[in-house]
Amino acid sequence: MNKLSLKMRILPLICAFLLIFSVAGCTGKTTDSSADENSSTTTNDESEQTTGSEEETTSGSEGSTSPVSDGTTSAPGKTQAGTTKKPGSATTGKNTTTSGKNNSTPTVTKTKTFRVEDFGAKGDGVHDDGPAISKAIIEAGKDKSAEKIVQFKANATYRIASAPETNSFKRVMNVIGAENVKIRGNNTKLLMKAPYRVAYIYESKNIEFSGFIIDYDPKPFVSATVKEVNVSKSYIDFECKHDLGFTGTVNPPSPYFAFRNRKDERLHFNITSMTKMSNNTYRFYMADPARVQRAVVGESFILPVYGSSHNIGGIFTLEQTENCEVKNVTVYSMPDFGFGLRENSGTIRFTNVQIKPEPGSDVYLASWRDGFHIKDNYGKLIWDNCYIGPLGDDAFNLSSVICNVDFYNADTRVVNMTPAEGSTVRNGIKVGDELVAYNMTTGDYYGIAKVEKVLSNTNSINIRIDRSLPIVKGCQIGLYSFNKDFVVKNSYIEGTVRVRSTGTFENCEFNVFWVRVENESYVEGPVPKDILFKNCTFKTPYTNNPVIFHVGTLLKTGLGGMPKYKCKNIVLQNCNFVNGRYNADSGNELIIK
Repeated sequence: MNKLSLKMRILPLICAFLLIFSVAGCTGKTTDSSADENSSTTTNDESEQTTGSEEETTSGSEGSTSPVSDGTTSAPGKTQAGTTKKPGSATTGKNTTTSGKNNSTPTVTKTKTFRVEDFGAKGDGVHDDGPAISKAIIEAGKDKSAEKIVQFKANATYRIASAPETNSFKRVMNVIGAENVKIRGNNTKLLMKAPYRVAYIYESKNIEFSGFIIDYDPKPFVSATVKEVNVSKSYIDFECKHDLGFTGTVNPPSPYFAFRNRKDERLHFNITSMTKMSNNTYRFYMADPARVQRAVVGESFILPVYGSSHNIGGIFTLEQTENCEVKNVTVYSMPDFGFGLRENSGTIRFTNVQIKPEPGSDVYLASWRDGFHIKDNYGKLIWDNCYIGPLGDDAFNLSSVICNVDFYNADTRVVNMTPAEGSTVRNGIKVGDELVAYNMTTGDYYGIAKVEKVLSNTNSINIRIDRSLPIVKGCQIGLYSFNKDFVVKNSYIEGTVRVRSTGTFENCEFNVFWVRVENESYVEGPVPKDILFKNCTFKTPYTNNPVIFHVGTLLKTGLGGMPKYKCKNIVLQNCNFVNGRYNADSGNELIIK
């Protein structure tokens, strides 16, 4: 056989071999690609089951991705190379695609629901559900699911008459160091027994509290009728159809107030001691005989129930938390403060929150203290469509705690200072924050500066400021960054209002005894500036025509005179005073537009 003939026979064999090899290679490649695509659209979730129910929802469709904070997409089992590792298979490290298709993996969002009934709650208004609710909250806070919902039944009443023994502050819902917890009801009543309080949210993130009615039983305050007035001995005798919680004679904590039960007055009758005279008669000794003289036999008073009122603390405390929303919540009564907010960040939002007496109540108060007590927050604070009042104290107190200067180095511009209230340090102070330095003893004004550097924030606050000021030991510094640019809008506000922080009230109705834009002579500042009231209506329950909107500055308690530090850029824009007047102390800037 010649060489040409041999080549002609071998060549077809070689071609056939190459064709078989090519087909086999293509078939293997298609199989691998199909495996990757299938694995990107399925999950193998075998997470541990705990008390409560777990719900999974898959979001996204072919061609969609779910962004996360670093700009990538997230899905169970996803590798950094962008492919999905199928159980039992190898990962190629390459991102293979099919023409015309996006092989991105749909995001699986895991939500776990903690129903309080699963922890022993009854929701019958009789059984003490406090321990069960506390346990559900704690378990949700510890859980690592993406979203945790603590669910209460709609239209049910949960009686809360206890809290965990380890909780010395008597708070039932403790959300501490937790993330993405939503506490939800739907027209759900929390019927509290004092001194227990509703919630403490601390060092947490992305929290929601919604859909509740909060009330107390026994009520913190009840109505009573004046039977006798003795000015010389400074007492008033009352007839009361409710038990006031004590027998014999007791000396209540200080301060301890009663009120006349009327809309056109808000005076504190400071109580020094109380004696139960008979089953329905009580004698209250008052600190001020001049107040006793105002009482009239036969008129109605509001009396505190001993052990259920005063010096108990806020029903809702929010501290050092990032992002929280309270919505669709109504408070019919509370024994002390309402909502206390300190050192929070992110966005803190209150939507459709109402503080008011229960319909049909014969007591014209919801509380003897502040509705919202707001200090030293460095996030965005928003109130929308809220109803606040009537209260025995401020509907709003928006302020920061002033700092007392311990040391100042004029050469280095380093200030060492300590807050006048609370802890010795403050979170959230940063470079560029604006501050004001002044002296509430002498009345001197030292000027405005900015934080150039935060040196330490451990046992006291150490900062360097960006310009020299004639600061002296013992003077005061207030920070404008706290509560900055708060917004209160579309809301009804009754009682009194104190505003020191920079921000805006818009489309609000004020029915107030007064609004005061001023520094406080004790611990609250700073010297107010840049506060806007826009499209607001003002009226007062007072029958005469008093000053109900005042702008001014104060020295320390007991000192007279006009300080040199003044309020700046306080604006009433398109506001209407139905009755009542506004004014400003000399040198303070009140602008009417």
